[in-house]
Amino acid sequence: MKHSLLSIFLGILFAGTTLAQTPIAHWPLDGNTQEIIGNKHGVPSTGGVSWANDPVRGQCLQLDGVEGMVTLPSVIWESEADTNTTITCWFNWAGGADWQRIYSLGIADPVWQLMYFCPRDGWDDHNLHVTFHAFEPDQWYDYVGAWGNMDFDTVDINRWYFAAVILKEDSIKIWIDDKLVTAEDSVYVTPQKIQPPDAINVLGKSHWADPLYNGMIDDFRIYGEALTNAQVLALYEEGTAGIRNQKAGMNLNFYGVKGRIEYSPFDESRVSNVAVYSITGRLLFRSDRISDLKSRQFNPGIYLVTVTDGNEHFAKKVALLN
Repeated sequence: MKHSLLSIFLGILFAGTTLAQTPIAHWPLDGNTQEIIGNKHGVPSTGGVSWANDPVRGQCLQLDGVEGMVTLPSVIWESEADTNTTITCWFNWAGGADWQRIYSLGIADPVWQLMYFCPRDGWDDHNLHVTFHAFEPDQWYDYVGAWGNMDFDTVDINRWYFAAVILKEDSIKIWIDDKLVTAEDSVYVTPQKIQPPDAINVLGKSHWADPLYNGMIDDFRIYGEALTNAQVLALYEEGTAGIRNQKAGMNLNFYGVKGRIEYSPFDESRVSNVAVYSITGRLLFRSDRISDLKSRQFNPGIYLVTVTDGNEHFAKKVALLN
């Protein structure tokens, strides 16, 4: 690998134009459905929800496409001042019926005030499909594949994708991985227009009788602002560390347990340096032995762990909950 992931991360973190702001809601989906910013915890269904130990993303939400779903709180954007927003997540679709939903926000009854993100619609070309219906005024917006108004072909199964949907004033942007696939003006949607008081916000389920989502979802975030292009790319770069490391043959998973950062079984003799940074980039821990990490306690929060293994560099975000 030509560049250190740590160098990339620190460059992104401290460059004022690329520093991503704190989300207003963040579900890491690392073994539970807890939200780590404002206690907007999700509620999993009694069946069909499990936790995959994925070699690329680590622990992530697994939904079975039959009964698995996660219900989020009805109020996410708490301030009327939240006229802009960014919604991001990672998803890996396992295939199946058309019109599954990665997530749906809002309501469909008695009036449609909603948005949804669908990996494959039931139209002729079976495209990825994002829809907004903004009530008062009545506005309907569909964003579909390369034949329509989205520069993106169909979603491949069993592949991780990063997705970002950005609303800013009267415009929308949609990113898939590191590619801006939709940029459109004159789109009159705000968070308040898709968040009625009785909103039904869910991961893995439609507002209608469509099939449930079959696949994995990870790191679901909602921001109270429109992230810049550079900030979106920074999130994508952060999240691709696991994909790069898998290609390089390095398979190491970190996870939080009771204030400690644990890791999956691994040949510890390969590690020449391990470090832990706060989300603001402050160095909190460094050692040439990864085993030293087991005895260090950390406060609840989000951390970046970096490991050097020969000429390879590994970086992983870890969430420690209360």
